[in-house]
Amino acid sequence: MYSAFLLSLILIINQGCGGSGYLNRKNHQFSQKPQNVIFAQIEGLGVTHMGALRFGIQNDQDLDYLSSFSCSGVVWPQNLYTMRPTAFDSMNAQIIGSKGLQGSCEDFDSTPFWQRFLVKNKQVVILEIDSDPKNTLEGRESCNKKSFLSGVTLLKMSSKNSSQKKPISSFNYKNKTFPKEGVYYDLSCGEKLGQMKCRSSVVENIRYVLENVFNKNKNVIFVIRDFRYKKLLKRKQYARAFKHLHSIITSISANQFAGQTPQNLLTLATGVNSTEIEFPNSRRGWVRLIKENKSNMFRYSGLQSLALAKGASAENFCGSFFDSEIVERIFFHHERDRSIGETFQGLIEW
Repeated sequence: MYSAFLLSLILIINQGCGGSGYLNRKNHQFSQKPQNVIFAQIEGLGVTHMGALRFGIQNDQDLDYLSSFSCSGVVWPQNLYTMRPTAFDSMNAQIIGSKGLQGSCEDFDSTPFWQRFLVKNKQVVILEIDSDPKNTLEGRESCNKKSFLSGVTLLKMSSKNSSQKKPISSFNYKNKTFPKEGVYYDLSCGEKLGQMKCRSSVVENIRYVLENVFNKNKNVIFVIRDFRYKKLLKRKQYARAFKHLHSIITSISANQFAGQTPQNLLTLATGVNSTEIEFPNSRRGWVRLIKENKSNMFRYSGLQSLALAKGASAENFCGSFFDSEIVERIFFHHERDRSIGETFQGLIEW
């Protein structure tokens, strides 16, 4: 009787596990189901922009951050209505998984990808950097007046809109307690400081989330929606823009957690509404670009954006795909039989 039960248990555990191998010459566990996700969405990030970091790198450690991503891909933003959607629509397509978004309340009738993680102890945090009333998720509702941010902690790294009359809640990266569900403005960002100016840095606020939310007992979805990079590029403040991009990429790559790295973590960075820049072809040209902010930008946004991935299910983000396919790729897993060793390891864990 016991032997039959044990055999049945082995057969159950033996199903549905990914195999180990190599991806981009690194050891990689294939078909791992993500339990934790860090997803950075960066307006303006194009396929060629990693070159800006590559030629502005100061030390070997920065090279390690860039090369730590196992997979890179190309994202197509086109949807059913336009060839070049707005950054807001592209970002929403990436978290909802639909080609039919138009910026209406019907978009928010759809289910965001974090609601597909059917676990009890789940926490969802969104950090918006320099969002404005046109591209923020604050206050977004379905046509039935249901909040799109139900169960979500939204941190806004921007000053309060002067037209807002109701009192607001705030957060500060120096606080030991982390905000619960709701909308919170960065206490260090004020109207007197001006646009894109806060006393806190992007690095400090990202670290604040990584150190206070991720732990073994929770499944965490952390989404970063960045609008500052594009604004800096449009102002031709290239040195500041590339430094800002560097801050985001290194912060999500450095695993600055309070304890151990979370299990089955997927780290993903994608661009939307990419800005095409005429990059130099000589070292002298790069020096001129960085120090004098001199270069040409194309009139229209790019037809492709960049995707970088590492960790659980990173192999699904190699190649080219549409914005609306990202959700499918987070949840796509190839099922295979386990090896004997993996089976007994599963029994021990069970």
